[in-house]
Amino acid sequence: MLIVNKILAAISFALVLVLSSVAQDARSTNDFVIDENRQYVYLVFDHMGKGPRFADDEPATRIWFKLVNNCRVPIRVRTFGTPTGSLDGEIGVLHYVVRDDEGIEITSDLDPPRSRKGERKMPVGYVAEVSSAAAIAPNDSLLFSIPTTHLNDSWHIEIPYEFKVPTGKCCRPENVGGEPKMVLRYSIWDLPTAVKRELRAAR
Repeated sequence: MLIVNKILAAISFALVLVLSSVAQDARSTNDFVIDENRQYVYLVFDHMGKGPRFADDEPATRIWFKLVNNCRVPIRVRTFGTPTGSLDGEIGVLHYVVRDDEGIEITSDLDPPRSRKGERKMPVGYVAEVSSAAAIAPNDSLLFSIPTTHLNDSWHIEIPYEFKVPTGKCCRPENVGGEPKMVLRYSIWDLPTAVKRELRAAR
């Protein structure tokens, strides 16, 4: 009986350690992510409609998003000024338009994607060697828009961002290097279903 009690005590102790470790991991995650049901950085669709063109070759129809920082560390994105007629608080956000991987097959409840025969030329996005920067505080967001041509059945957008962390006070050793590169990827399949249908019907 004594041996059985010792075995049960050992099992109970091990279980406490496991549960404590799981709880610690959960606390660590919650210390970083604000809303655990969302990615730590994400886009919220705001609306689609007419808006000022940022370039002459763009359509008049645009999509507005909010770029949300869902982590407890400020993030920073490259930005630029918007033209007259833009929404209050709207900022231009630099981003790339990137072709989808050839090998990925995407299924949807919508009609099958069109073939690339006769497809329009893929835009480059909003890129610039010189730009400003905007910091997004934890649990805060930034309003921006893109032309509808930047999302397609064949390409998506990628927004580069970085964590806004304290900089060092001195030079780095020669054996230390590297720089993290992070992007937020958003495709036409991330849009609400009704918006996807409207966007594709207009093409």
